[in-house]
Amino acid sequence: MNITTIATTRLILILATFGLLLEPSWGGRREDSKRRLEYEFQLDLKRIIAAYSKDYWEYGTLDADGRFLPQGRKRQYGFNSALPDFEEVINTPRKPNEPVYEFRSARLIKGNLQQDAVLVPELASTVIDLDSYLKEYDPKNSPRIYNLPGRIVKKGEPEKDKKNTPK
Repeated sequence: MNITTIATTRLILILATFGLLLEPSWGGRREDSKRRLEYEFQLDLKRIIAAYSKDYWEYGTLDADGRFLPQGRKRQYGFNSALPDFEEVINTPRKPNEPVYEFRSARLIKGNLQQDAVLVPELASTVIDLDSYLKEYDPKNSPRIYNLPGRIVKKGEPEKDKKNTPK
């Protein structure tokens, strides 16, 4: 490597570290930012979900702050025989060490969801609010919020099921 290459590499690293390496405003991402403003959160406190907890599968709902409210449990063995229908298992990673957000009172904590259903918070990450997340939301690339008490939908999309809406 010559001195110019080393200097250029260091400059790029410094600019990226301080967030100064930005895409030009005239670039081709305008459709992207327009698309990202199209999403909103719909609260659904009656959605039945499942969660893994040591030797048990539990089923229940989430409260408005993202806390799991268990309604029943079954030992891990024989999982498929006695649980009611549920939408998803929320606290198991979709891939090893999955990057996710945890929802706590409309704030999001970034972390990694481990195989044993434990969230390990990311050190020095910034806690953000749900509105900030929605402004940048990209359904294909944004980390999921594993305990979100509802859904993220396109603005104006009808609620999935009116009977699941809290009164």
